[in-house]
Amino acid sequence: MHRYPNVGSEGVLGMVARRSLGRQFVLVIIVELGLVTCVGVFNPALATYRLRQTETDRVARLTLSYLVTEHAGRLAARHSNMKDS
Repeated sequence: MHRYPNVGSEGVLGMVARRSLGRQFVLVIIVELGLVTCVGVFNPALATYRLRQTETDRVARLTLSYLVTEHAGRLAARHSNMKDS
């Protein structure tokens, strides 16, 4: 009989490692959620700031450059996904 009835064949160290792995996983999820939230707030704020700082005669060029960059990024992502499959 085991000293600890709920411990499997991996022993006490295996049980501790499994618990700390779960905690690390939760920590990674929380950090990633925080980063995604910060990026989601920062990007529109920066774009708004840049748009307000731009002279009125150059706003159309700036908006067009944002549009071209967005489409190029989507095409690159789509191309990358097609290579993987």
